[in-house]
Amino acid sequence: MKNIAKARYFLNSLSVYLFFVIFLNVFSVSSYSNQIYYSDEVLAYVERRPITKSLVLAFMKNFGVADFEEALNTILDLFVILEFAERQNIKIPNEQIDSIIEKMHMKDIRDVEVDLLKSGLTLQEYRDLIKAKKIADEIFFQLVGVNFINHNELQKFFLKNKDKIQKDFERRFVLYKEGDMKNFGTLGWVRKGELNKVYEEAIFSLPATGYSDVIGEDGKKVTFFVKEIKEVDFSELKDDPNFRDYYIKEKYKEVFGAWVDAQKQKIFLRKKKK
Repeated sequence: MKNIAKARYFLNSLSVYLFFVIFLNVFSVSSYSNQIYYSDEVLAYVERRPITKSLVLAFMKNFGVADFEEALNTILDLFVILEFAERQNIKIPNEQIDSIIEKMHMKDIRDVEVDLLKSGLTLQEYRDLIKAKKIADEIFFQLVGVNFINHNELQKFFLKNKDKIQKDFERRFVLYKEGDMKNFGTLGWVRKGELNKVYEEAIFSLPATGYSDVIGEDGKKVTFFVKEIKEVDFSELKDDPNFRDYYIKEKYKEVFGAWVDAQKQKIFLRKKKK
């Protein structure tokens, strides 16, 4: 099938996962001593750090976050981390942060800076993002321990969230027909995350087996037929890298989210009401 390309993304390491999946697409303004002042609408404050509408919009534009409120809340959390670091006198030299940035982008830091400026960010703003994320990861590992990924923990997580996990990891056997095709072709067994968003929504929005039509990127109509749905059990998922990534992400949100909420009680935080 020419126009339906499967993309299976498996992450190579936990540290890479934590950075690129959990906090990828977030940025923060620099710390107070280097703070940029904005003249537009201020939506929130974390201590002396303002979060403006232009900052949130730039966040959404440059890093692909579609939801305004999600972008605002993410920036709030990052500011909380920066405030915690300042109070605890946690310092990470720019040289260390720059080294991380260069490895991420596989470019010299000055070339990265040029790219950042084109997207509306300064290098210092980006450094603060990396700093906040690095501190967040270290706190997370301190909270859960380095051996939190094991068979027993994975199984407990599966049993606790069984219905949601089975829905997210179920496989569907799919046939397709596009353009002038007379007969259905076989797409085979697919799972969420393996197709582009348009095709995935068409296939997995069906509550049961059946037909679903969608217009592809080339403007041609594509008809999917979900022939069979198969639920998965823990024995199939326990060694699946995607399931482990899923577990890490949910664990991160649960544990680190609670830590951030606790920190918010210790600082001045004001958010404009809708």
